[in-house]
Amino acid sequence: ERVAAEGDRLYIAAGGNGMYVVDVSNPSSPIGVFIFNSPGLAKGIDSDSPYLVLADADDGVQFFDISNPDTVITRGLYDTPGLSWNVKVIGNLVYVADNDALQILSITGNYFYYKGQLPITDGQVKDIDVLGNTAYVLNVSGITSVDVSASNSPDMLFYYATFTGLCASV
Repeated sequence: ERVAAEGDRLYIAAGGNGMYVVDVSNPSSPIGVFIFNSPGLAKGIDSDSPYLVLADADDGVQFFDISNPDTVITRGLYDTPGLSWNVKVIGNLVYVADNDALQILSITGNYFYYKGQLPITDGQVKDIDVLGNTAYVLNVSGITSVDVSASNSPDMLFYYATFTGLCASV
């Protein structure tokens, strides 16, 4: 459903088929090197080495250590309150598009820790991106801009709700 690239590896969230890791060091001959059968539906994925985070719908988010690209090591799991649709990883912070909220988590050691959240109204939250101290949270009818400079207390900046049709990605 989503793909993340780190070095010469592609990490693919493949819905009910889990997560695939593909070596693309030779782009004309990619090689599958790892399959992870996640317990949920692998909906979104992002990486910022050494972290790889998988949004796993009903089963929250999982993170992996990819510091050695030849070995993907499962590290932690956090069951978010909603459906985790996608994630954005920046350093040890993880921003989760979680059905009806933006969830912010941090990674320390082998664990996720809750930092903060901001409820998002007007439709299911599907995607997230972060630029600097601003998160852009997409739901099915618009986009919410969020100040995340204080990760424990995100603050809504604006909501833009003039899209026609259903939005799916930012």
